[in-house]
Amino acid sequence: MSQPLKTTVLITNLTTNDDGFGVRPDTSEGVYIPPGVTRAARLVSGEKRLATIIPNNPDRQSNTPWMGIYVDPPETDMPEEHKDQGPSRDMDAMGDKILYVLDDPDLGHLTTAEAAKELGVDATVARDVMNRLFAKQKVARADVHFGSNKRATTVLWAKSPEEFL
Repeated sequence: MSQPLKTTVLITNLTTNDDGFGVRPDTSEGVYIPPGVTRAARLVSGEKRLATIIPNNPDRQSNTPWMGIYVDPPETDMPEEHKDQGPSRDMDAMGDKILYVLDDPDLGHLTTAEAAKELGVDATVARDVMNRLFAKQKVARADVHFGSNKRATTVLWAKSPEEFL
């Protein structure tokens, strides 16, 4: 196992189960943060935090090559202050752009890779943007599986479930 690495992570998404996802600003690589770490650190989507990371489980490295094992306390006593800063607004702006793209009646749906291309960002960032929209019930999600129930081979995004039919 590699030595733990301490680096800055931009928290991009928190799921309803408290799984956290982030991006290393220096490399644009994805970071998965388990629920226990997310809860202990009281993470807020959109903030940058110093984290200790290790290589993620080999089965998950294609999307999130890193896993956060510890997140330092925020530089301020109130993590809520981070919500109104730049990174969160960037995520909101990207979400607005994708919603505009999905308004095209001829489009139907996008894959995560297509969303990334539309936004001009890494697929990990696009996935986090789409998951934020999904959590807010602004888009529908379809996971396509082939040969395994563990991981979707493709994820599709649309404005409504009817777009997949």
